[in-house]
Amino acid sequence: MRALLPVIFLLSLLANGARAQGVSDPFEIAQRFADAGAWQAALARVDQMQPNAVAGPRWGDWEQLRCTLMYRLNRHQELAKRIKAMTYESLPPAAVHWARIGILDTLGVTVAGSIDPSAELITKSILPGSGPSLIHGKNRRTSALDAALINGTASHALDFDDSLPSLRGHPSTTMGPAALAVGEAANASGADVLAAFAMGLEIAGKIGRALGPQHYVRGWHTTATAGIFSSTTAAARLWKLNAQQLQIAWGLAASQCAGLVRNFGTMTKPFHAGYAARVGVLS
Repeated sequence: MRALLPVIFLLSLLANGARAQGVSDPFEIAQRFADAGAWQAALARVDQMQPNAVAGPRWGDWEQLRCTLMYRLNRHQELAKRIKAMTYESLPPAAVHWARIGILDTLGVTVAGSIDPSAELITKSILPGSGPSLIHGKNRRTSALDAALINGTASHALDFDDSLPSLRGHPSTTMGPAALAVGEAANASGADVLAAFAMGLEIAGKIGRALGPQHYVRGWHTTATAGIFSSTTAAARLWKLNAQQLQIAWGLAASQCAGLVRNFGTMTKPFHAGYAARVGVLS
């Protein structure tokens, strides 16, 4: 009987109409689909709603319902499997082209930002030593973790790094340094790094859309809070993690999300990017 509840509910809506039942609010309709276990139908309703049309107090409800539905439908598992299955050869030519552009752009702004006080301070804080990963703009190598932190901070220091509308932030400043640092540590090929970058970019866009504009409006620095997942994706790909391990890495990254818009105008802002890059390598 329980398995028939979604069907019964859908038939009820079709027969009587939502308005006839006194339900005219789109969010309430979506919530009723969810309560009946019709998660796919509920998600379709939620995605049809314009996030900007949801009044302030309702935004949190909309966001929570959408995240719950995504989890119920195992979208994170599907996404991890898709990332694992993707190869450099399977990428569209346009994806490879823009991955190259993104990496070159990131290298340029990183070298330019390497003399910024924010990057200089972090570089000085790293204990003397050596490692496989280059600190861009410096004649020095260090661990992949520290290289991602320093290079990520430097790449965002001047705020000239690229942007992505769906992310509402800067995508390459987090995953670029993570991919390059891990690429050297893992002795990966150029094709591997390009593929990891492209996959990270896709995750950045998807996470940005899922969070919606209110995430930034509420004071979260999306470049860091969403970028932490794209940098984790790029690093995981180069570390050759399987789909289940990637999901675990995303979970670890989620527990380390940080970055406040309130910090804009200080050296903490570029540090957000460097920290997100480092977390991607660590997770």
